[in-house]
Amino acid sequence: MIRRLRYAWAFLFGSSRWVEPVFHLSSNLAWIVGVPAFTLWRHVYVERGIAPAGLIAHETEHVWQYARLGVVRFLPLYWFYQIRDGYDYNPLEIEAQNAARKAVRSKP
Repeated sequence: MIRRLRYAWAFLFGSSRWVEPVFHLSSNLAWIVGVPAFTLWRHVYVERGIAPAGLIAHETEHVWQYARLGVVRFLPLYWFYQIRDGYDYNPLEIEAQNAARKAVRSKP
């Protein structure tokens, strides 16, 4: 019971603990939404045939953001920045784009 409460708290309000992402490759859901990939909590939905290292690192960073902030803070904050600043200047997207660049640079 306590374990479930901790999980629910972390889901809603965030935690400093690492959350392992769950990838759904070849997802029709990403195609339906109209993006190559998107993240909901720890689930990453990737369009069929698209899975470069940079994209995976970008979405994994969003998983960490969800885990750190919790759904209650991440979603409103993400959309606030999205509306106010646009995709290119959204601080959460910039953080994810930096993770993607780092992954691509470190790729052998």
